[in-house]
Amino acid sequence: MEGKNNNIIKLPFQIPKYKTYSINTAINGILKAYGNDEVWLYNNYISLWIYARRQRKEYMVDFKYDRDINYYEQCPVLETVILDVRKNQDVNDIIKNSIDNQEYIFLAVDMYFIDSWWKDIEEKKHSEHEMLIWGYDNEKKVFFTADFFKHTYSIQEISYLDFRMAFDAHAGYIRERDNVNSVEIRTFKYLKNKKYALNVDRIRNMITDFIKSRENTINDESDLFTVHEAVLYGFECLNHIIEYFNECVCKHERLDFRIIHLIYIFNEIMYCRIDYMIEHKYLSDNTYIRNIQNDFHDMSHKNEMLRSLVMKYNLIKGQKYGEIVIKKMKDLFWQLENSLEKLNIYFENI
Repeated sequence: MEGKNNNIIKLPFQIPKYKTYSINTAINGILKAYGNDEVWLYNNYISLWIYARRQRKEYMVDFKYDRDINYYEQCPVLETVILDVRKNQDVNDIIKNSIDNQEYIFLAVDMYFIDSWWKDIEEKKHSEHEMLIWGYDNEKKVFFTADFFKHTYSIQEISYLDFRMAFDAHAGYIRERDNVNSVEIRTFKYLKNKKYALNVDRIRNMITDFIKSRENTINDESDLFTVHEAVLYGFECLNHIIEYFNECVCKHERLDFRIIHLIYIFNEIMYCRIDYMIEHKYLSDNTYIRNIQNDFHDMSHKNEMLRSLVMKYNLIKGQKYGEIVIKKMKDLFWQLENSLEKLNIYFENI
């Protein structure tokens, strides 16, 4: 454990470099603290999807990960257990017992009761969000948590009382809505899985899937993207993003810069992935592969500039800036598609 005495227990956790949505950022932060995040990052963060038939502005684009039949993400170096919390149980005791057993807690609460979540407390409202609990301090009576507080992923201390109210409010709503007697929460326990290694075939197949706008590689046992939701992958996903942004510009609506951030993560991790594969002798070091790698580095830089431009457009809502955003996005996506095609050819000839 990172820190332990009779009253304070902290499990290893660090703010990760790559931050997407709460669950994946939490996993990245746990693995980074153990110095074991590279293989996880490089075996994932390629398969990109977008909802095909509807707009959910709070969440409509993401990477796809292995999932079990209950829709939970699967990480080979984390043991996941689902706990049922009943109405007569104290979730604070469950959390502390789990942490004593070196298990992280990931659960949803009503953020209305978490003042540190809000930029302006006067505007707070009842809303659900998930967060990671990775420690506690019995003297100060606080949990150590990690989430997107005030829109920035950070570590915060939340009092036992505030946390209990936030969880009970959310759990009460879920029990009433779904007519259930218990609410599920997740625990993660770090495993020393020495068999987990870089999977070149998986990487190669995910790149091919991306180019062919399909997904045949990820081990998804759920029906989330087959029965419940229609989604587009890869190149079709990129084209749909452009259509969505163009529609928003025409309506003078806000653009979701998080989507641009996901493309940045795609390019940045691809650049680092190629470097890792060369360093560990999965790929030969030659001018051809280095040129492809540099393309992804160049696109990462362009992503950062595009993200700033999107944020500027959101302040002004000017047609001129909107048109510039669309033009630069089309150019970036063309470069991305071209680089992936070259990388795919290289992998096929290994």
